[in-house]
Amino acid sequence: VTGADTGPVEENLVYKAARSVIRAAGITFGVRIHVVKRIPVRGGLGGGSSDAAATLTAINKLAAGVVPQHEIIQLAAGLGSDVPFFASGARMAVGWNRGERLFRLAPPPAAPCLLVVPNVGVSTPEAYADAFTSWGNVARLGGNDFEPVVFSKEPDVRTLFEKTAETNPLLVRMTGSGSTIVAIYRRDTDVDDAVMVLGERKHRLIRTRTVG
Repeated sequence: VTGADTGPVEENLVYKAARSVIRAAGITFGVRIHVVKRIPVRGGLGGGSSDAAATLTAINKLAAGVVPQHEIIQLAAGLGSDVPFFASGARMAVGWNRGERLFRLAPPPAAPCLLVVPNVGVSTPEAYADAFTSWGNVARLGGNDFEPVVFSKEPDVRTLFEKTAETNPLLVRMTGSGSTIVAIYRRDTDVDDAVMVLGERKHRLIRTRTVG
């Protein structure tokens, strides 16, 4: 690897990708890989993921394409959630599960852009680990794109959401495509207070707990 320090070779996604696709191909052969890092590392730009995807595709070509594309995508998913997108060849896609399920979309017209890269890097595994250590962090990261759609058609759901948000939960969201509202609180007594505020005239309240 040249261009940046990416740590031990055995921990590099390219190494792991090469090992996984060679095993899947069932053919004994070796490869020599030279990675030139131009995309900033630890910048959230998918440099490592795209390197891994290119490795899966290139080595499978060397093996005469014996690994079907759907298996390549599964191998990619085992390496990281961004890798299947790069391995798919799509320019834009909606992804779900761990990224291995993709719905291709036509991209918008090309447009100029600017990448502003600070002098500090962020480890993706560490960022994910830290992001979900508290409900406050989950609330800041979480969202439901169905909310504005449903709220515009069902004003009663919007009103209930807003009223629930006023009970000081750590997180409040509409679940799935609606119409249930879920709120998470610090203490059981906070739930007691919320029940008192919300009442049960036009809706039902179900007390439960998240799985720790």
